[in-house]
Parts: sequence; structure tokens; C-alpha cells
Amino acid sequence: MENFEEYDDPILYDKENDPYTADIPFLLKWAAKTEGTIIDVACGTGRATIPLAKNGHKLIGVDVHNGMLAEAKRKTDKLNLPIEWIEQDCAELNLNVVNVNP
Repeated sequence: MENFEEYDDPILYDKENDPYTADIPFLLKWAAKTEGTIIDVACGTGRATIPLAKNGHKLIGVDVHNGMLAEAKRKTDKLNLPIEWIEQDCAELNLNVVNVNP
């Protein structure tokens, strides 16, 4: 894992990135048009994942960085949100999902 220094401090990452929310209304608009689970690839600490889940959508958050996912889990521990957090390299994504509608 090269060049991941920016992600080594999830708290600092949130301080720098949490103010950016301009994309959330756009994501909520498109999420409202979908059914089923939404996969947030490279979800980080859940900046977009958590608002979508709070809006009633079921999410899978995938990220390669353990510290980012640990912070995402910490932020959602007591919120009872429909989010499954998965540590995995998104370049080799494998969720073992079975397609029931071939």
C-alpha cells in the first residue's frame, strides 16, 4: 500500500473532507431511483455511505484501509444503520454476490 499517508489519520481525513457535502443531494437523488443494496466503493470513513443509510438505503461500504473502516464502524456503532463494512482492495472486488435475476 503505497501513497496512503493521507488515510493514516482518519480523524484528520474527516476534518478535511466532512465539510464537502455538495454531492450528497445528487447521490440521494440517484439512490432513490434504485432498489436493493448500494455498494460504496472506496467508502473511507463513510462520508457518503452514512447519509445514504440514514435515508433508508441498504449499503455495503468497501475500502482497503483498515483505519478508515474502523472509523466508519465507530461512527455508526450505535446508529443501527443498514451498512455492511468490508475491508477489501476495490481493484480486486469480490463480494461473492449471487445474481438471482440472471
